[in-house]
Amino acid sequence: MDHELLDEHEREDMVRKWIKENVPVLIVGASLGLAGVFGWRYYQEHLATHRQQAAAEYAHLAEKDSKMDPAHLETEYADTPYAALAAMAAAKSDLSDKSLDEAVVGYRKTVKLATNPGLKLLAKVRLSKLLTASGKPGEALKVLHEVGEPTGFVGLINEMKGDAYQAQGDRDQAIEAYRQALATLDPASGNRRNVEMKLEDLGVPSNGVSG
Repeated sequence: MDHELLDEHEREDMVRKWIKENVPVLIVGASLGLAGVFGWRYYQEHLATHRQQAAAEYAHLAEKDSKMDPAHLETEYADTPYAALAAMAAAKSDLSDKSLDEAVVGYRKTVKLATNPGLKLLAKVRLSKLLTASGKPGEALKVLHEVGEPTGFVGLINEMKGDAYQAQGDRDQAIEAYRQALATLDPASGNRRNVEMKLEDLGVPSNGVSG
């Protein structure tokens, strides 16, 4: 009996000792866990507010009759989609004003800021077209090669490559690019006839290329 009581006392001592040594650690761990939970909630709320502020500023700029100035969105909200959208809107405005150099800068900014693949692709397509039009077909081809051949855009990309090659004076490369465009363009595509005419301008019949 004494032996059993002794064992029981020893067990109680061990339990008390364990509690003394580990409870502070458990309390700290629980506190850190709660801090982590509340910290994550605060971060999520801050992120949501940040995006809402960016959206509101973009909407305000878009409603203004004057040219959109995306500078503040680019510096304060570059981590939101609205910075890229504002840069693209500004580039489009520059293009309407015939300011090709400014438009090129705007589309470059859009490419840099855009995280959405579709928006980035659209910006690159517009940028390459502008570069060719402004006498920089080599830079346009570099952008187009970066784009690759995204689904649904292969015909357009090859046509634009043909335009750039033609601007460079590389007739053979232009013909090959136009032929590749025709090979992927739907026969009912309104753009198909444009490519056929470009080939004909180069002295090449287009009726031998099927879609």
